[in-house]
Amino acid sequence: MLSIIMTTYNAGKTLKRALTGLTKVLNELNLDYEIVAVDNKSRDNTVEILREFGARYKVMKCTRGLGRHEAVLMSKGDYLLFYDADAYAVHDLLYNFLNLNINRYKSEFSLAHTGVYLMTRKCYEKTGGFMNLNFGEDVHLWARAFLMCRSRYYPLRVACNAPRLYAVRGYRGEMRYSKNIINFILRQLKNETHRLRGLA
Repeated sequence: MLSIIMTTYNAGKTLKRALTGLTKVLNELNLDYEIVAVDNKSRDNTVEILREFGARYKVMKCTRGLGRHEAVLMSKGDYLLFYDADAYAVHDLLYNFLNLNINRYKSEFSLAHTGVYLMTRKCYEKTGGFMNLNFGEDVHLWARAFLMCRSRYYPLRVACNAPRLYAVRGYRGEMRYSKNIINFILRQLKNETHRLRGLA
């Protein structure tokens, strides 16, 4: 089984499109899959969209790292596909990425994009999983996975909702987490602290 692992927050504008494209590919590949998400107390229709796609989800206040780790603990699959709620992967490239890495190469870890990567549960456990960070949590995991697991870099063209800050998250995208400009500035400081902790 393949577990799609997601963290969400106010992703109502992007989540349906992301899941529609992804599930179309998974159905074409005849893969047995589940969608598992941790939602960071969204104030929009994110949870309703998760329900529409039959996702198992948990609502809790958390960092991205903790949310992803919780979703992994809730999941059942031998393979974990980490897929961002604003990732729109090109159909044929995503199809080939999943087909080759699961059915042919038997990769333990394969990085396609910052918002799309595949890992076996065994590799995830070997690396120790995500750190409790809100920023840079995935980069830290990838570094350990490339060292500890049979790994492959398979770049995909993925459109995302917002331009990226530090090549990861855009300012406009981050504003959805903030109630006002002071809260936004404090969040950016916290993210920078987490990024530095993750790189330490």
